[in-house]
Amino acid sequence: MIPPAARLESDALVKICYDCPTMAGVRAENLRVTYPGSGETPVLDLPIFEVEDGAQLCIIGRSGSGKSTLLNVLAGITRPSAGEVRIGETEI
Repeated sequence: MIPPAARLESDALVKICYDCPTMAGVRAENLRVTYPGSGETPVLDLPIFEVEDGAQLCIIGRSGSGKSTLLNVLAGITRPSAGEVRIGETEI
């Protein structure tokens, strides 16, 4: 159960925020990532990906399934080959 008062717990590696402001929702449409040398086969192909404001998400999958690629695109580290990503109303 989440305590009613906002507080931050931390140790050397982990910080957990309870009742802290949340990030705006994330939405990706027609997201496609291909890498040089992979030909036409995308390493990531998502027609729609949406995480609502304040939601928590766990991304799991086998090696090479696109987990890190998805997170890199959402963080703006990797540019998608096609599609768009929005955090709130801001396109990244």
